[in-house]
Amino acid sequence: MGPEDDRKQFLDGLADVDARARAASATDFLSATEAQRGAILTALDAEAQERRKAKSDAPPPFFERMKFLTVYGYCTSEVGATAELHYEVIPGSYSGCTELGRWRASPGDF
Repeated sequence: MGPEDDRKQFLDGLADVDARARAASATDFLSATEAQRGAILTALDAEAQERRKAKSDAPPPFFERMKFLTVYGYCTSEVGATAELHYEVIPGSYSGCTELGRWRASPGDF
C-alpha cells in the first residue's frame, strides 16, 4: 500500500466520522456539540475494541489510527511535550564552569 492509498483510506475514515455525525445530529463532526462528538468517539472506540477481540486479519479500524495520530501529534507538539509531559530539553541546571572538587571519581569510589 502506497502513500496515496494511505491518504485515501484516512480521508475515507474522516468522511465516515462526518457521516456518523450527520446521522446522529444533522451536522458534521466539528460542528456537533461536545457531547455528540464524545458519543461518536465512544461508539468508534467500542467498535475498534470489538474488532480487536475478534482478532481478524483485517486492517486495524480507522479509529485506532486516528487516535494514535492525535495522541502522537499532541505529545510531540511543543505544548503537549512541555505542558502535559513536562519535558525539559536540558533537565535541571547547567553549570559549564564549575569546580569539580569532591565530584571527581576514583577507582575506590565504585
